[in-house]
Amino acid sequence: SLLGRVARRLASGTDSLWGLTAAMGLEGAQRSTANRPPLRSAQVALVGPATGTLRIQPSVLRRGRFTGFVGVDLTGEAGLAARGALAFGEGRNSVLDHLDVAAPKVAAWDACPELFTFLGRPAASHHFDMRLAGGARPRTSGAGPMMQAWLRRKEAVANACLPGLVALADAPPAGSTVLFPQKSPFSTMI
Repeated sequence: SLLGRVARRLASGTDSLWGLTAAMGLEGAQRSTANRPPLRSAQVALVGPATGTLRIQPSVLRRGRFTGFVGVDLTGEAGLAARGALAFGEGRNSVLDHLDVAAPKVAAWDACPELFTFLGRPAASHHFDMRLAGGARPRTSGAGPMMQAWLRRKEAVANACLPGLVALADAPPAGSTVLFPQKSPFSTMI
């Protein structure tokens, strides 16, 4: 098992950012197996607060010729924080090709306004540069529940990595926050 602690400046209140929690689980799973193939899918259940020192406990569930599955539990001061099931697999040839889906048309980074321009923005958002590339900001009266954003970490990263991308993916607010009439408690868990 591995031990990790989220810096207080990267927390949302006393809890770790959930994307960062998932990224720590992925990192633990990647370190648990030698010669593993690339990540193909991941399902992470964020079940409780990720506070204090986190114990990251990966376990190989199955290793076949082409695919392997790793389970990972993250436990903190309040008990189980997250449980993940990750699949790693070799690439395979296929007669199907759906990789040619075009990215949405959005303006360049420099042409987009800041995403958060109001007081009371989420505390965790202070660690990311976010630009509104399409749709509307949270709490925009009359707008549809759609938001497109450019984002990047404010702090420089020594090397890009898949766990870092997982942490970044959880940074922007959900598109449904556009519909909120005022600042409200919010969770992506339904």
